[in-house]
Amino acid sequence: MLRKIYVLILVVSAINIFAPIAQMKTEDQKISESIAKDTKIKEYKFSIPSGKKARLVVKTIVDSGSVRLRLIDPEKNPRFGIKVSADRKVAGKGQGVSDDLDSITGEWSVIVNADEATGKYEIVWELVD
Repeated sequence: MLRKIYVLILVVSAINIFAPIAQMKTEDQKISESIAKDTKIKEYKFSIPSGKKARLVVKTIVDSGSVRLRLIDPEKNPRFGIKVSADRKVAGKGQGVSDDLDSITGEWSVIVNADEATGKYEIVWELVD
């Protein structure tokens, strides 16, 4: 009985972790998430107010499968991306930084695509003057 309850909690947690987030963040943010085997896509939205610049730092460790993180600008153009995959013996690790986020104010998106992946990632969005 306890085993069935535990599995249900994991499934509900995985669904909540990767449900799309629609609210826009207008301040510095640090997001750290775990990735479950059945997760697929999650989107984070951020904003660059007029007169500000932004910096994005992404880090990921993938124990199995692959994870792709993409930055999309307010005009829906891809501006940055990183894909990290693991093989059977070694975890994949990746890190990327984008400092050129001052040309377009408005809503930016970071999209995380997990393909049969387990692991974790971190997204740091910083506003600078």
